[in-house]
Amino acid sequence: MPISSSSAQERKTDRCAEYFQEILEIHKFQEMLRIGAEEITERYNRGELTKEELDTTLTIWHNTESKLQQRVSKIYEVARSEKCFEEKK
Repeated sequence: MPISSSSAQERKTDRCAEYFQEILEIHKFQEMLRIGAEEITERYNRGELTKEELDTTLTIWHNTESKLQQRVSKIYEVARSEKCFEEKK
C-alpha cells in the first residue's frame, strides 16, 4: 500500500522531533555535568578536595563530555541528512 505524501511528512516530522528531543536532553545533561565540574573545582579551591580527587573527577567529566559530544554530533549528522533543519517553502 503506497504511503501518502502527508503520512510520509508526518513520519519525517516525528523523526526530526525525536532527534531534537534527544539533542536537547544531551545538552541538558552536558550542562548539569558542567555545573558539577565547576562545583568540584570550587571545592578544590576551598581546600575540600585533593588534587588527585580533582584530577580524577575532571578526567571522568572530560571523558563523559567527549562521548556526549560525539553522540550529539552523530544525531545532528543524521538529522541534517534527513533534512530536519531545512525550512519549509
